[in-house]
Amino acid sequence: MKPLDYILKYYQESENEGADSVLKSLVFTLNHEELKTLQRKIIQCGRYRYWLSNDLYELADFVLERKNESISSLLSDLDSNDNATRLDARFRLRNRFKGQSHETQTQIIRAFLHGSKEDRRWVYENCNYINHYNWDDSLLDDFKFVWEKYKEKQCERIIIQHFPVDYLIENIASLYPSENYEALSIRLRNHPLFNLEVERLKECYGNHDLGFLHVQAKSHGTIEKGKASEILYKLIAHFINVNKSVPCIYRNGVNMDYFLMFGNLSTALFYDMEFVLNCMGRLGLIDELLAYRKWDNKVTRIYKKRVRIWKKDEIFLSDAEKWKLYCSVIAEYIPRQYQHLISGYVRSASATLPDFNE
Repeated sequence: MKPLDYILKYYQESENEGADSVLKSLVFTLNHEELKTLQRKIIQCGRYRYWLSNDLYELADFVLERKNESISSLLSDLDSNDNATRLDARFRLRNRFKGQSHETQTQIIRAFLHGSKEDRRWVYENCNYINHYNWDDSLLDDFKFVWEKYKEKQCERIIIQHFPVDYLIENIASLYPSENYEALSIRLRNHPLFNLEVERLKECYGNHDLGFLHVQAKSHGTIEKGKASEILYKLIAHFINVNKSVPCIYRNGVNMDYFLMFGNLSTALFYDMEFVLNCMGRLGLIDELLAYRKWDNKVTRIYKKRVRIWKKDEIFLSDAEKWKLYCSVIAEYIPRQYQHLISGYVRSASATLPDFNE
């Protein structure tokens, strides 16, 4: 009996490690066609149906790679009339994609782009996130054809990211109602024919101020003096208004309880603050960043001082009381023009804390 026939006859009923090892070892004796036949038969029966199915399939793939099966051979299998052969080629091309040259990756992208909807979705994921593939302008015509034919949202994202600005302006009617309005705004922000609708950026962040700040930062735009600081302090005020109890904040694997315990608090820990500060840095707002840091350090210093006073009087605060104290210090020292943003609850919360004398 030939090794391939033996494997196919017994792999479905394998019951012990010894038998498993023998069947796996026989895979190394198979030639190119036999390896592909083994994989095709496993797919037909169900790749995860039997104990050894997937192990044998992956081992065959490993041996095929060692035998230097050509990518061109797999690409031609994508057009096979046999469904199992097509599925096998699709799976192995995806698995081997990362290790290929840029030119070969481009060939695979092009083949999949003109394949099934599932194939196109795989292409969009690899081109959108640029984690396995660097964009190649030779694909422009292929993507243009697919975009104009299917108008798929994931393809739209690639069109916005990589196509020439002139093409985007010419097709603005198709792209304008896009869910990718923020990405479109970043590409076209400085074009004289594009008008930014700030309110639409709420769709991306739930807060049009954050969207506007991000678009300006990414498009190398400008922002009026003080506007970014206004967004910053509004964010701080909103955060302490809605978080009436200790918030679930994690930074570098440490939660808010840790920061409360050791007093290493900062408003920079609040949600979206790092994002806003990063945008301010991109916009070159040095003075506003340094002014915020000075204010934030002052708030932390006063908070620590008040905690020490209570400890001296042998008054020990719970985490909830420490959070109330920190919020009350923020409310007390937030710049005057933002005082009206602080809720009555935050202001009254400090009344429930023990008295102290600074």
